[in-house]
Amino acid sequence: MRDRSLFRIQTLLVFVVIVWGAAYPMVKLLLLHLDPMELVLARFWVCFLPLVGLAARYRREIRKLLRRHPLRITILGLLGVPGYHLTFNLGTRLLSEDQATAGSAATSDLGRWVRDCNEWKI
Repeated sequence: MRDRSLFRIQTLLVFVVIVWGAAYPMVKLLLLHLDPMELVLARFWVCFLPLVGLAARYRREIRKLLRRHPLRITILGLLGVPGYHLTFNLGTRLLSEDQATAGSAATSDLGRWVRDCNEWKI
């Protein structure tokens, strides 16, 4: 039984990696035909339908959470995931592959620079 459960988890993880890895080329292709905001709305519409079922299942817990932290939940809901996807879509549309690669390299260089500054006590 445990082997079956482990296999199921590993299969789901492989699926997540495939979907995540396919996101950039698919977004690049879709942005040829859609505005970045339209793409965000289309992606969230696909996710909305299964979430309706989950919300119905956990409605009491969701209601409690919303009563305790209404402003925090609203801000995180509006800025968190949609904000990430909107900036991802805009960046994908505006940056070339070379610029995106340079940005990744600059980020890793920034990490090395911070580490070196700590060593040098700057």
